[in-house]
Amino acid sequence: MIGDFFLTGFAGPIFSETAKEVAMFLHDINIPIVSPSATLPELGDRSKYGSFLRKALSDEYQTQVMLS
Repeated sequence: MIGDFFLTGFAGPIFSETAKEVAMFLHDINIPIVSPSATLPELGDRSKYGSFLRKALSDEYQTQVMLS
């Protein structure tokens, strides 16, 4: 609870390193986070970032698409 409001989810951040830090914190308190552009493959680790969702594909998949 933040003031008189309950935080039920978090949109952003757009950069992977920032998303990583925020996702670790929000994972511990079971609040989902959605990033429109964070592509760091490590963010796919469900044991550390279980509440993290992304709109963009991870760098790993983007590389595979470019190479095919």
